[in-house]
Amino acid sequence: MYLEGRYPVPINSNPYFILADTPEVGESGAQISRASTLLHSTLKYVRHLRQRTLTPDQEGGKYLCMWQHRKLFGSARIPRETRDELVTNRHSRHVIVMRRNHMFSIDVMDKLDNIIDADELRSKLEAIVAQADAMPTKDEDGSAVGGVGQLTSEERDTWAEVRRDLM
Repeated sequence: MYLEGRYPVPINSNPYFILADTPEVGESGAQISRASTLLHSTLKYVRHLRQRTLTPDQEGGKYLCMWQHRKLFGSARIPRETRDELVTNRHSRHVIVMRRNHMFSIDVMDKLDNIIDADELRSKLEAIVAQADAMPTKDEDGSAVGGVGQLTSEERDTWAEVRRDLM
């Protein structure tokens, strides 16, 4: 049922959460600092998940199945006509960062699931911000540069067709 929905996913399906402001909101570099801290903490969770060292979830003293947690990271919902496909790479070692309609890939773990240092992660994010901010957002004719990510907000069959043409 989930993969058969033909509605735009970002609007109708993607979960999200809102974080409380931190004291440094508005300061130069606050967004990068926060992003690197959240990402580094998330990677620690991924490592525990992969190494099976997480404490099992419980409810009312009974253990809950945590199999679905393995699909939280390294997964992508690939648009296909009539039914999407969920693809998971259990050994994924990168994250995608989007800035100003441009996508960047950062390797954040090695083959042994060691996480890159928090300072190195922050430096990589700073480099992405500098590079993206120096890139044009419009062509000489005024059309948007990049923006492939916007296609994900299309109706699923339309997005599947466009993606197939792009690939």
